[in-house]
Amino acid sequence: GALALKGRSVAIRRTDARLPAGEFFDEELEGCAVVDDATGEELGTIRRVLHYPAHKVYEVRGQREYLIPAVPEVFIASVDADAGVVRIHMMKGLATDEN
Repeated sequence: GALALKGRSVAIRRTDARLPAGEFFDEELEGCAVVDDATGEELGTIRRVLHYPAHKVYEVRGQREYLIPAVPEVFIASVDADAGVVRIHMMKGLATDEN
Protein backbone atom coordinates (compact mmCIF):
# COMPACT_ATOMS: atom_id res chain seq x y z
CA GLY A 1 0.00 0.00 0.00
CA ALA A 2 0.88 3.64 0.35
CA LEU A 3 3.05 3.05 3.43
CA ALA A 4 5.59 1.22 1.26
CA LEU A 5 6.13 4.54 -0.56
CA LYS A 6 6.60 6.60 2.62
CA GLY A 7 9.71 8.76 2.35
CA ARG A 8 10.23 7.96 -1.32
CA SER A 9 9.81 10.21 -4.35
CA VAL A 10 6.81 9.34 -6.47
CA ALA A 11 6.42 10.47 -10.07
CA ILE A 12 3.80 10.15 -12.78
CA ARG A 13 4.03 10.87 -16.48
CA ARG A 14 3.07 14.46 -17.33
CA THR A 15 0.65 13.11 -19.93
CA ASP A 16 -1.19 11.25 -17.16
CA ALA A 17 -1.57 14.34 -14.98
CA ARG A 18 -4.88 16.15 -15.27
CA LEU A 19 -5.27 19.64 -13.85
CA PRO A 20 -8.46 21.71 -13.79
CA ALA A 21 -8.84 24.19 -16.66
CA GLY A 22 -6.72 27.25 -16.04
CA GLU A 23 -4.30 25.42 -13.72
CA PHE A 24 -0.72 24.79 -14.75
CA PHE A 25 2.36 23.12 -13.35
CA ASP A 26 5.04 25.61 -12.29
CA GLU A 27 7.50 24.04 -14.75
CA GLU A 28 5.10 24.72 -17.64
CA LEU A 29 5.08 28.44 -16.84
CA GLU A 30 8.76 28.95 -16.09
CA GLY A 31 10.36 30.39 -19.23
CA CYS A 32 7.06 31.65 -20.66
CA ALA A 33 7.07 35.12 -22.20
CA VAL A 34 5.03 37.68 -20.28
CA VAL A 35 3.18 40.22 -22.43
CA ASP A 36 1.23 43.33 -21.45
CA ASP A 37 -2.25 42.50 -22.75
CA ALA A 38 -3.11 46.17 -23.41
CA THR A 39 0.03 47.15 -25.37
CA GLY A 40 1.45 43.84 -26.61
CA GLU A 41 4.81 44.81 -25.06
CA GLU A 42 6.90 41.84 -23.90
CA LEU A 43 7.93 42.44 -20.29
CA GLY A 44 10.23 39.46 -19.85
CA THR A 45 10.00 35.79 -18.95
CA ILE A 46 8.77 33.94 -15.88
CA ARG A 47 11.89 33.01 -13.91
CA ARG A 48 10.18 31.34 -10.95
CA VAL A 49 6.74 30.63 -9.57
CA LEU A 50 6.67 31.68 -5.92
CA HIS A 51 4.16 30.14 -3.54
CA TYR A 52 2.39 32.40 -1.05
CA PRO A 53 -0.53 31.51 1.22
CA ALA A 54 -3.12 33.45 -0.80
CA HIS A 55 -1.89 32.66 -4.33
CA LYS A 56 1.14 32.02 -6.48
CA VAL A 57 3.28 34.93 -7.69
CA TYR A 58 5.17 34.95 -10.98
CA GLU A 59 8.70 36.37 -10.77
CA VAL A 60 9.26 37.95 -14.18
CA ARG A 61 12.59 39.22 -15.40
CA GLY A 62 13.23 41.36 -18.46
CA GLN A 63 14.72 44.85 -18.52
CA ARG A 64 12.94 45.24 -15.18
CA GLU A 65 11.83 42.70 -12.61
CA TYR A 66 8.15 42.19 -11.84
CA LEU A 67 6.25 40.24 -9.21
CA ILE A 68 2.85 39.39 -10.66
CA PRO A 69 0.16 37.74 -8.51
CA ALA A 70 -1.26 34.74 -10.36
CA VAL A 71 -4.86 35.90 -10.00
CA PRO A 72 -6.94 35.16 -13.12
CA GLU A 73 -8.78 38.14 -14.63
CA VAL A 74 -7.31 40.56 -12.07
CA PHE A 75 -3.65 40.32 -13.10
CA ILE A 76 -3.60 37.40 -15.54
CA ALA A 77 -5.45 38.03 -18.81
CA SER A 78 -4.67 34.65 -20.39
CA VAL A 79 -2.22 31.76 -20.31
CA ASP A 80 -1.20 29.78 -23.37
CA ALA A 81 1.28 27.31 -21.91
CA ASP A 82 1.61 25.50 -25.25
CA ALA A 83 2.65 28.72 -27.01
CA GLY A 84 4.64 29.80 -23.95
CA VAL A 85 2.85 33.13 -23.52
CA VAL A 86 1.23 34.66 -20.44
CA ARG A 87 -0.71 37.88 -21.06
CA ILE A 88 -1.14 40.16 -18.06
CA HIS A 89 -3.09 43.25 -17.05
CA MET A 90 -0.24 45.62 -16.24
CA MET A 91 -0.76 47.72 -13.13
CA LYS A 92 1.36 50.27 -11.34
CA GLY A 93 3.41 48.73 -8.56
CA LEU A 94 4.16 45.38 -10.19
CA ALA A 95 7.75 46.35 -11.06
CA THR A 96 10.03 45.72 -8.08
CA ASP A 97 11.84 49.04 -8.60
CA GLU A 98 8.67 51.16 -8.40
CA ASN A 99 7.74 52.86 -5.15
